[in-house]
Amino acid sequence: MTSFRVADDRAGTPPRIDGGTPRSAIGPAEPASLAGRAAVAGDLAIRAVTSAGRTRLTGLRSAFPIALRRTGAHRVHLVGTGAWPLGGDRIRLSVEVGPGARLDLETVAASVALPGRVSAPSQLEVSVRVATGGRLHLDLGTMVLAAGSWHRGRVDVDLGHDATFAYRDLVIQGREGERGGRGELRLDVVTPEGPVVRERLDRSGGVASPLVDESARALGSVVAVGGGPPPADPALARGNVPSPGRAASATVGPVGARGAILDLPMDGWRAVALGSDVATVDAWLEDVWTAACQPVAAHR
Repeated sequence: MTSFRVADDRAGTPPRIDGGTPRSAIGPAEPASLAGRAAVAGDLAIRAVTSAGRTRLTGLRSAFPIALRRTGAHRVHLVGTGAWPLGGDRIRLSVEVGPGARLDLETVAASVALPGRVSAPSQLEVSVRVATGGRLHLDLGTMVLAAGSWHRGRVDVDLGHDATFAYRDLVIQGREGERGGRGELRLDVVTPEGPVVRERLDRSGGVASPLVDESARALGSVVAVGGGPPPADPALARGNVPSPGRAASATVGPVGARGAILDLPMDGWRAVALGSDVATVDAWLEDVWTAACQPVAAHR
């Protein structure tokens, strides 16, 4: 796992990586003043195809304030080239994985949502298509909702037959000592057989999920479809997706963090962790993410 600290999240300066600090150490907070630059709109794209039995990455298109950097044969990192996201920003990312291809797409540092010049949300829209037999691991990293911020994130995933998909995110309310901002998040995953996940989350108060406690500062999840089974952890409650008020949960740390693994349609599963201790939530999600990214053969 890449360890980092948000060392300077002011406008114009992207978070830097600091290998000596856990990824959950976000802060301390500075006053969240209006950012200096104007809002931006950008379209990013990446396509993974197979050629001679190997994955080939084509059509990488970056746009300020995010650059796509190839870091391996089938691995790409999202790298901030400026402060992101600021109120009014709108970034769209298109991801296409062809038949039999594989792609690992992840971030290198936390993102800190800040208010901008205009009273409008920042927006990140991710559109994903994974063809028959393709594999995508999508790790959007940590999003910190600074005081006064308003961020909307939407991820739409369309999976073909026998496709494999793993997804991770982590949302933190505020930097250290902050109340936090507003986050509206949406995740939709569909297969030819039907929908697997339809999640709506509003971190400002209205939550369309039976698992969320609004007092929890950190909320993260891992979704896996088409891969192996979830990790066997006797400390976790396991069961079908609960109806509202019947959240399956168990203590996963000494400081009140909770986690659950839920069964999804199409042999998928979802892990959710939340709590006031960011480090505990993040560490548990990291273990689950490692399991979700294991090749199917490793589970046989």
